[in-house]
Amino acid sequence: MVLKRTFILSVLTFFSINVVAEDTKVWYPITDSNSTAYFAKAGTFQRSKNTSSILVQITDKLNNKTSYAKVYMTDQDCDNGYGVISFYTLRGALDFNSDYVSQGQSVGAGIGDFICGVRNELRKQGRK
Repeated sequence: MVLKRTFILSVLTFFSINVVAEDTKVWYPITDSNSTAYFAKAGTFQRSKNTSSILVQITDKLNNKTSYAKVYMTDQDCDNGYGVISFYTLRGALDFNSDYVSQGQSVGAGIGDFICGVRNELRKQGRK
């Protein structure tokens, strides 16, 4: 579940600019478990008030169902390497929180590491 820097760099462009119509790859794998897979949507990474967010597709492998969430994480939690990521419905209501520990083996760790990785790369490039 540990994300590779090269993977983050390869999809970074898609999270920081709008996707053009010719691009057929819209969803990028973040992490998974035995029963669920999580994908980030290209072009949805946002920064606002010391918080980063991304649109996530959640695929239930066992029941063949898909749902969506907007996942938020504070800069402080990224910088600390631990904290909480928050899952919101697309209507803006808090659905649930998940613990985050950098480089951990949980789904929360995988999603948090992905969000922090994109945020950190954009900062290095002076883009956000």
